[in-house]
Amino acid sequence: SAEEAPPALGSSGENAELVKIFMQLKEMNKDHQFKAKANEKVAQKLQEFPKKITMDKNILKEVNALEGVGKGSMEYIKEYLTTGKVSALAGVPADKVAKDGAGPSKAQEEALQFM
Repeated sequence: SAEEAPPALGSSGENAELVKIFMQLKEMNKDHQFKAKANEKVAQKLQEFPKKITMDKNILKEVNALEGVGKGSMEYIKEYLTTGKVSALAGVPADKVAKDGAGPSKAQEEALQFM
């Protein structure tokens, strides 16, 4: 009997919406191979995560500990969990959406990825 292929990323599971977001981010960053690959890796990790991701501090700590899930990914996850959307996907850079004016600049975020 033929083996079943694993379901497409974001097609099912507790965190399908978050997985879809990271696949959209991958698509949006397809000209930046490093970012695209990182987004796909996060999508994969979120797909495999055994619990529903919520704003629960302990769950967020576990998600943050996943390989490949960094500060930028956590920002996207928290933004989605609190607002239901990710501004980066609306064509508005996340750093242009003022929460309270605090936070690293885009250049700082990109530099931190390589440290």
